[in-house]
Amino acid sequence: MTFSVNSQVHMEAVSKAVSIEIKDKTPPSIEITNLDLKPEIPYIFTNQQLNLVGYVQDNRGLKYFTVNRDTVKVDEEGFFEYRIFLNSGPNNLLLSAVDMNKNTNNQSYKIILEGIASRDYATRSVAPVALNAGNGKYYAIIIGVSNYSDSRIMSLDEPVTDAVRIHNILTTRYTFDKQNSILLKNATRAEIINAFDELSEKLTVEDNLLIFYAGHGHWDEEKNTGYWLPSDADRNRTSNWLRNSTIQGYIESMHTRHTLLIADACFSGGIFKTRKAFNDAPDAIENLYSLKSRKGMTSGMLKEVPDKSVFINYLAKRLESNENKYMSSLELFYQLRTP
Repeated sequence: MTFSVNSQVHMEAVSKAVSIEIKDKTPPSIEITNLDLKPEIPYIFTNQQLNLVGYVQDNRGLKYFTVNRDTVKVDEEGFFEYRIFLNSGPNNLLLSAVDMNKNTNNQSYKIILEGIASRDYATRSVAPVALNAGNGKYYAIIIGVSNYSDSRIMSLDEPVTDAVRIHNILTTRYTFDKQNSILLKNATRAEIINAFDELSEKLTVEDNLLIFYAGHGHWDEEKNTGYWLPSDADRNRTSNWLRNSTIQGYIESMHTRHTLLIADACFSGGIFKTRKAFNDAPDAIENLYSLKSRKGMTSGMLKEVPDKSVFINYLAKRLESNENKYMSSLELFYQLRTP
């Protein structure tokens, strides 16, 4: 036996079904990047000051995020940092994120402070962490290129996000003032060159410079030359590509005390003649700082590196989890070699 469906009733039902909006029931995500917190396991800590670093994200928009009921500022990339002063013994850590549809993600952890008597730190000012000792200023050029104007060059998902993450870590946890740190998102060749020129006029022999690049790179076998590819690069013409020799020239001409280059791109190893610049560190930070240096860390030599970079993930985590007052580039390098 068969039944026929009234077409008008059927169309009305379909129309009503289509107009029904699927309600968002997914709460915001919370990721702590500098601590390995587990709800069921107490976290043992020996410093009274605890820095909490991570990301809170929601596709429909975040309404607010709190740590122990204090509202915490979250930037456009979802990054946040919050400083907690612990009491001796057990401490409760309560994280709560609410989106625009009132979906809530609550997380609870137990932090145990051991070995330190409880003190009043309410008015204590804590100096930012320095990568090295010294009186010079810290400057940075942070470059991330994800999108390219030439459709023949494949876009990348992560470089701009990685650059923002590194910039936030350096300017919140380390002695890099925001006015001395240039963040370039999807920069053209001219914008990168202008940034180098701008800092060249400011840097002194006492200052320190960190250069970070994440994006496409290319190695020309015939010319034995490596390139970074800015956002306006043309696949078939090198006029807007950035030669490694150009970057090397800027590094050599900047009369800084220390320059550290960190590149997460294919073929960036060609900037330096050798990768064997890192030997055992001297015992004293003061002795290390007194020596002028030009060093580089790169994730790729003459082969491709993945879009979602393990290198950058470990780099950021090492910088976030560092609890020492000073951190040398040598120490950072060896920590990255043994993640």
